[in-house]
Amino acid sequence: MLVEHFVDDETFAAGLAELGERGLVDLIGSLGNFSMLAMLLNTFQVDLQPDRDPPFPDVRGYGRVVPAGSA
Repeated sequence: MLVEHFVDDETFAAGLAELGERGLVDLIGSLGNFSMLAMLLNTFQVDLQPDRDPPFPDVRGYGRVVPAGSA
C-alpha cells in the first residue's frame, strides 16, 4: 500500500477475510494517519526530547539523508 499505492485483489480479499470490512478500514486509516505523522515529523526534523530515554533505538541527532547528486 505504501509503495504501490494500491493492493491487488488477492491481498484485499485476504485482508477482508482476516479483519472484516470495518477492521480493514481501521487498518488502512491507521496506516494513513501514522504515515502523515511521520511525514510531518520528518519534514520539520523533529528530534526526540533531549531529557528522555528513547523508547526505540536512539536516533537523536540523525538528519535527513540527501541522495547523491540531488544537492
